[in-house]
Amino acid sequence: LKNANLSYANLTQADLGLAILVETNLSNTNLREAKLKGAIGLNRDWLLNAEQ
Repeated sequence: LKNANLSYANLTQADLGLAILVETNLSNTNLREAKLKGAIGLNRDWLLNAEQ
């Protein structure tokens, strides 16, 4: 996953795909929100680590 060749544009597309996937697969609103927040947090952490 940690590939220096990944651009910010590619990461953004992947984030959107993940969000759509989570949105589609979960019907429970609270669980969906928690998963989306978790995905956003993980992606933010990944970006911070990638920039170091």
